[in-house]
Amino acid sequence: MSTANVDALKNNPKKALNAMTLSMMLVLLFPQIEHFITILWVQGLGTNVVAAIGFLSFFVILKSGIGRGVVSGVNTLLSNSIGEGDKKKANNYMINSILISLVVGIISTIIFIFALKPVLIMLGGGDVLQYSMEYAFIFLIIGTPIYLIDQGLIGILRAEGNAKSNSYSTIIACVFNMVFGPIFIYILNWGVKGAALSNMLSDVVLFVVLLYFLLVKESYFTFSFKNFKFEKSLFSRVLYLGLPGSTDYIVMAIITAILTYSVSFFGEYQAITVITSADKIIQLLTTPLIAFSTTLLPVIGVQMGLKNYKTIKDIFNYSIKKLIILSIILTIALLILNPLVVSLYSVFGLSSSLFSSMTFYLFIFSFTFPFSALISISMSMFQGLGKGFHGAMIPLIRHLISSTIAMYILGFVLNMGLFGIYLGILIGFIFTGVVSILWINNYIGNLIKNDKNETIN
Repeated sequence: MSTANVDALKNNPKKALNAMTLSMMLVLLFPQIEHFITILWVQGLGTNVVAAIGFLSFFVILKSGIGRGVVSGVNTLLSNSIGEGDKKKANNYMINSILISLVVGIISTIIFIFALKPVLIMLGGGDVLQYSMEYAFIFLIIGTPIYLIDQGLIGILRAEGNAKSNSYSTIIACVFNMVFGPIFIYILNWGVKGAALSNMLSDVVLFVVLLYFLLVKESYFTFSFKNFKFEKSLFSRVLYLGLPGSTDYIVMAIITAILTYSVSFFGEYQAITVITSADKIIQLLTTPLIAFSTTLLPVIGVQMGLKNYKTIKDIFNYSIKKLIILSIILTIALLILNPLVVSLYSVFGLSSSLFSSMTFYLFIFSFTFPFSALISISMSMFQGLGKGFHGAMIPLIRHLISSTIAMYILGFVLNMGLFGIYLGILIGFIFTGVVSILWINNYIGNLIKNDKNETIN
């Protein structure tokens, strides 16, 4: 028997999309609030500590990208099997997915161990290397396997449309971090190590709560090794299906490394603090866009399994209209509230000399929201349709081609400095947003056209 969530995904996709988006927004919003509050608390430890965490952004984003790939791959794999109606197959895929998450976590940790120090020095973080390594040892080396298993479990629950369980689990873990973060940092006087430990332990809490919902509460899946069969081919399939989500973050990590190096090149060391702090605000505001596009994936995945191409087109048009309106509202809100938001950081210790720099950074990036919405929709649509390579090309176009070229020309060739770097990133968003939405629209149109031809024949 299918759960009510699965029935909704099959028979009322728009309703399921809206319901799941609200729950997913909580899943994503609480971590962003958690990150925002954490960086506020860390401000009190000094500019050097904030900069040290900023230099780790490449690895943190890389870790998140690998996690996003695990979630997306598992989500798409299981959503398609649910659409096919093969529960036995879906249960076997589910257990395989957990094992895959563990293996990816171990491999990622080994890579981090060897890459951390040389990359941090290359990016110009030698002066704050001690702080960076103290944070990284706990949060990245110890915490990555736990984090990626969590992402696998989240992908399993999301595939069956069980967004509420993901929401509750994430909220509990985030509240833990927000409560114990300042205790570890200031009351126990553990400083940057305390911030890292609080973040890592919140992932442990998340793991326990997710297991509870999967094993104890009602779920479409049955966790049993009775009919389990290890399928080696699923490893590559999960990686392929999760490639677009991972690639976006991995390429974002690379562009972050380029940005970090560029800031150091122009001799504005404290700008790392500005970027680290301001990005938390941008990530917080884009949560509704990411929530909607993330829940779009299982909805499209199930409809693809059912071969309802006209329904897919209808959902696509609905998504564009909704997210464009929402992104414009977010842009206007940030433009108006920009000075107020930055002043909040100054209360917690941000140097007044950096106030204008952060205000300007947020002004430029507020215009990326509408194009970020188009990019997110396109990637989720391609993932849900099982076209991982197509989706993976979108962040490559955005970061490594359009943004990088624009940043180099404006920042270095035309000698526009940081303004040119920021403007180059904006140009990358605009170009990729337009190209990606035209691409996916054409692809869906071809699906419908080919389906009509097969029906006639």
